[in-house]
Amino acid sequence: MEKGKKIAQNLNLIFKVVQGTFAVAGCVCLIEIIMLFICEKNGGGVQYEFVRRMISQLQIGTISVNMSSAYDFPAKIYFTQNILILVKDVGWMLFGILGIQVFRNILRVVAENTPFTTDVATGLKKLAWIVLGIGLWDGAWKLLVWILEDRYWHLTDVLMSEKVIGAQVMTNISFAFIPIAFVLFLLSHIFAYGVQLQKESDETL
Repeated sequence: MEKGKKIAQNLNLIFKVVQGTFAVAGCVCLIEIIMLFICEKNGGGVQYEFVRRMISQLQIGTISVNMSSAYDFPAKIYFTQNILILVKDVGWMLFGILGIQVFRNILRVVAENTPFTTDVATGLKKLAWIVLGIGLWDGAWKLLVWILEDRYWHLTDVLMSEKVIGAQVMTNISFAFIPIAFVLFLLSHIFAYGVQLQKESDETL
């Protein structure tokens, strides 16, 4: 039992460091978003000119493009793609911070008490909802990018350039989060049932 508590304490410390890293990365992404808007407001400036000269491989939303040499994509595409990627990353960081905090709370309870407590059952249920949120966030982001590619960016015209040597459209949406969330909900139910059995056993004694 003591060994298990020690492991839980060590894991809690590790995830605390990871959570802090996620928080710092999220703040960096927010700062980059602000800087991009300032750059866009000032007409793009040196940043876009540098990108135009240097880019020969570009990830635009769900399309990966390989060019034989640097190609002058519209600056608006660079701006929108960067904002979308950063917003997606901020969302991932936020879900990651929330998920790690819930997991740390579970580890803290396990380190101090028996795992069959209401707090653990509730924490597992929260983790299940967070996993569902991550999956829906990712799907919504990809759907938004597809709409932009089809209706506003007109990437078909861009990809007709003779400099394009390869392009790949990644249209897959992963549904792996559904069974993961289902397992977490199931574990939450099992632990809640274990809490009930423990309570009945204590009352009998």
